[in-house]
Amino acid sequence: MTSTIDIRKARVEDSPLIAAMLARHFQEIGDAGCYRDDSDAIGRHGFGEHALFRTLIAEGPDQPLGFVLYFPAFSTIRCEPGVHVQDIWVDVAARGQGLGRRLLAASAMDADSLWGATYLTLMVYDDNDGALAFYRRLGFVQDPRDRPLHIDSGAFRQLFRDGGGRKT
Repeated sequence: MTSTIDIRKARVEDSPLIAAMLARHFQEIGDAGCYRDDSDAIGRHGFGEHALFRTLIAEGPDQPLGFVLYFPAFSTIRCEPGVHVQDIWVDVAARGQGLGRRLLAASAMDADSLWGATYLTLMVYDDNDGALAFYRRLGFVQDPRDRPLHIDSGAFRQLFRDGGGRKT
């Protein structure tokens, strides 16, 4: 099946499609209640001169079958640029045929050609056994010292207020 699947760079008019695939992705991993479906934001932030991310779409003859959404990263330890995959999703009907690998490879090649990426990072939920097995087969490893942390909403705004309200 993967031989009839093309991977292409997303266009701004694909924003509703990207939003729909994200919704399916988050439904499958149990985050449907957290997802804010906003194709306008995807179009605004993912395209144009100052795009914050890039998206590749995998398409079969009749339908989209997956996507990968990624952006530049930089490692101060390596002193090299990389690519961070924020989301990757393959339709259930297309799984097990190498499409996930192809999407990751395409994002790595794109990042290498655009900003000289030399490594790829991503995060996976620790209860997503299928994804963990897939990434391990590809050679991904976890650094036991890494622990993702985040700050958002009110705490994010409080950080601004605590810092004197100045943006740097």
